Amino acid sequence: MLKSCMDQIGPVTYRIANVGYYKGQSVDILYTLFAKNKKLSGNVNLSSATQRLTLAKVGDDTNFMYTYITATASSYINNNIEYVKSNTKDPIKGISGTMNHGKLSYRKAVYMDPDVFQGGRVPNSARTATGSQAGTGYSDLYNINSYNHGSLFITANSPGGFEYKYNNFSELYTSSNGSMNVTFYMFEGLAFYNVQTTSASPILLASPDVIGITNDNSDRENKISWNVIQAFPSQPSDTYLDNYALHFKIPSDLNSDEVSLKIKNSAGTDVTSAFNLEKVGNGNYTATAKSLSTLVNKQYTFTFTGNITKDQLANESFLNNYLDPSSSNPYYIKMNGEAYATYGLKGSNYVTKNDDAATSSANSKMAISSYKVEPGLSGSMTGGPYHVDDRVSFSWTAQNGNPDAKWGALVFKIKIPNGLNIDLSSLKLKFGSETAYSVPKSNYDYDISSRLLTVRSYSNSYIGTGAEVLTYDTEIDSAARGGTISKSDASATGIDMNVFSKPNDPKPTASASISSTPFSVESDNFPSTPSFNKVFKNVTESSRGDNKNRINDILNFTLTAQNKGNVKHSKWGPIIFKDVIPKGLDLDKASLKLQLNNEDVQSPTDVKYDKNSDGSITLTVSTDTNLSEGDNLSLNYNTTIDPIAGDPSSGLSPLINKASASGKDINGFANGSYGANITKTDSKKISVEPDVLKTNFTNQIKKDSDPDDKFSNSITAKYGDIIDYKIIFGVKDGSRSFKGGSFAGKIPSSLSLIDDSVNVTNSSDGSSNNYKDIDSIPDIKEIDSGQSVTLSFKAKITQNAPSEIQYMPYILEDGGSTMMYANVSTIEPQDWLGFEETPSDIDFGTHTPYDLNDIGNVKTVGELNFMNYTNDPYYQVSVSYDPSGNSAIKNGDSRLQEADSEGLLFIKQMDTGRWIPVDDSGAMLNSAGFNKLGSNSLTEFVGPGKWLMNANGSNLKPGVYSGKMTWNAIDGIPNN
Repeated sequence: MLKSCMDQIGPVTYRIANVGYYKGQSVDILYTLFAKNKKLSGNVNLSSATQRLTLAKVGDDTNFMYTYITATASSYINNNIEYVKSNTKDPIKGISGTMNHGKLSYRKAVYMDPDVFQGGRVPNSARTATGSQAGTGYSDLYNINSYNHGSLFITANSPGGFEYKYNNFSELYTSSNGSMNVTFYMFEGLAFYNVQTTSASPILLASPDVIGITNDNSDRENKISWNVIQAFPSQPSDTYLDNYALHFKIPSDLNSDEVSLKIKNSAGTDVTSAFNLEKVGNGNYTATAKSLSTLVNKQYTFTFTGNITKDQLANESFLNNYLDPSSSNPYYIKMNGEAYATYGLKGSNYVTKNDDAATSSANSKMAISSYKVEPGLSGSMTGGPYHVDDRVSFSWTAQNGNPDAKWGALVFKIKIPNGLNIDLSSLKLKFGSETAYSVPKSNYDYDISSRLLTVRSYSNSYIGTGAEVLTYDTEIDSAARGGTISKSDASATGIDMNVFSKPNDPKPTASASISSTPFSVESDNFPSTPSFNKVFKNVTESSRGDNKNRINDILNFTLTAQNKGNVKHSKWGPIIFKDVIPKGLDLDKASLKLQLNNEDVQSPTDVKYDKNSDGSITLTVSTDTNLSEGDNLSLNYNTTIDPIAGDPSSGLSPLINKASASGKDINGFANGSYGANITKTDSKKISVEPDVLKTNFTNQIKKDSDPDDKFSNSITAKYGDIIDYKIIFGVKDGSRSFKGGSFAGKIPSSLSLIDDSVNVTNSSDGSSNNYKDIDSIPDIKEIDSGQSVTLSFKAKITQNAPSEIQYMPYILEDGGSTMMYANVSTIEPQDWLGFEETPSDIDFGTHTPYDLNDIGNVKTVGELNFMNYTNDPYYQVSVSYDPSGNSAIKNGDSRLQEADSEGLLFIKQMDTGRWIPVDDSGAMLNSAGFNKLGSNSLTEFVGPGKWLMNANGSNLKPGVYSGKMTWNAIDGIPNN
């Protein structure tokens, strides 16, 4: 609304209330107008002055309001526009008015409060034309625009229409309980009418009240809660809630995802569903009413409940932060909850409570429950009967009978009785459902003298409802045969984690103990029946099928130890394999595998390799395997036949391979004692085929223009042809490897090597190298059986005389003296007579139509080169010209005609000096012909001055005349 100070001189301040929002804050405008020597009353003329206010759309903070004032030079108007918080004089920063001075506006407008006006139309009687021009167009007001429920502009008529003063406002609005503030902004003056309207002030909400709750925790659910009470009083009829949100700050150590909220009204009814609930990552919990109208004249209780975990109650840092120092037996956890509310009230006045509004808080408490461990320890062992060297496995299981308690950092202590030898490498711990792990040496101790084993679990391992299991293996010592193994005494001690203790006080421990049952060791005689054999298979030969052992073949060996007896409780072991690998066999150490019966194949863990003076290697594989009746243990490995074994001069073939398996007859009694050592042996003789190099060496050729399938030992070609050579040196399957060597292949003088055409490609890895020369290549690589090297190059035939060209390269192996030759490749000569190059242009220069008689050529472009690659040195060359058809000399449709019957073109014959007409029958360059084999240059016969033209210049159009001549060659010398 507009407020003004009436009937006074000097500055007049108007308040335009609730014109909009700026960043969530309701805004008023304070407008001060200083009109010198003017009395501001019901209708005041200010000569040639007008003001226009324009509101931007809601949310447009940049163009919030535009203020426009115009005035004549004779008027003095001082304007001041200030934006303030509603119902205050507190300025809002960042909003400013804009003053412009210029021509007057055509428009006139009304500003009013639409909550009063309700969108009606101004009656005609309110608009009179006193003092104005008569006219029409003022019967109605139009263009009603509402902005943010707080203001209304009404503009009358169209821009450029008639201007009218409104002298009577009483009919605009009249009511018994209020009035309207109206200001007209007009072309010729400013008129205002003001009757102050009063309204009741809104009732602000009290800050939410946080009430702490004490939980005796009798249900041991470890809950902590706060009640937040908010009252919503009734508001005056013209005021209502614009928005409302309750914010609760959850203590940082409570998991916000597990905090619950229940909302009840004053009647105790659950109304949680009437609110939108939101949890945010910083620990805040926000409840926003879905319908604001349901809050009026109500009181709601918001109950926030969080959960404190057992781990937190056992955490010293947590207790330091939240343990109530004033509590004792029981102890209490104390946490602070904090709340505040944000809301708005809309109506005659507007108030906003922001997020930094006043907060309230309270402490809630929860009694700490104590959870004591109920420790238990149980054990088990491998069943009997028991014999010497039997492995006896023990298992000790620690458990906690109270699921709310935690028993951790356990220490197991076991007294190992005499007669049992513990395998410390077998110590394993298993925590709950996790995978068992080998106990590191740092986590156990074993006192040999006292035979006390101490095993420590990790300090961060705690038993709740699960268990921790210690397992290990022992072996019955031979000294216990026929005797009794006493009990194993075991105990487990650990920290009772969930028994409450104050920070810095040590946690108590809990222990449990148990003993195993003593057992007897059999006194028996169960002799074993050891056997051993060794077999091998040539893996490579199986694909070759020649039943031969050749160098580089792979041999697979299997050594098998077996207790063939059927005597129960007999045992042979632990098995130790020994195998003398002779010189000439190369052992693949990675291939060593052990297999017991048909169980999984495993790599041996105890392997030794001892070199012998004769070049052999003794392979020793020790196991801890004892073979019971019917059991067998096999050792499998691969070797490769070394090339030295195929060298007859080495004397190694046949290779002798001796092997053995040994072990004790553990339960067998012989010669007054148990456990006699028994060794079984076997050997194999391996004959190796002598090492012979078997090769394929081919030398083939083709014309470069021919496809690859045209390679052969012999071709026909002529001078100038480019020849492709492909030389393949390969080692046959089953042959020994080529050691590497050099290639020699100097090409004949009648060939010219093409640059960068020499390539050497290895089939084994596809690698290729380029060479500058083919005469000698000294670095041919080693070539294995079944592999090859390909040498390729290109050469051009350069000899003039046709004759046969032969080529035969060879290879010499490193360390050898015998050259290996490829087959001979042959190029048969091909007769060829023809032009290598002909002139491209005979130029007679530029002439007038009157100057075309007997003109000579000024230049000849290009060469005339001829090749005679035949057995006959004689040949003839002629040139011809056809004056008809497309070959004629012409310029478009204008053809060059001869001047007389002698002809148009002539060439000077070299040996006679005569001018010979060039016609379609041809003119010989030299009457005696030519008699030279090979390449001949005939350019001097056709150069400048060797040509003559005698043309008729009549009816010729200007331009360039051109035609074609044909060059011909024949073998022999025809008559001229």
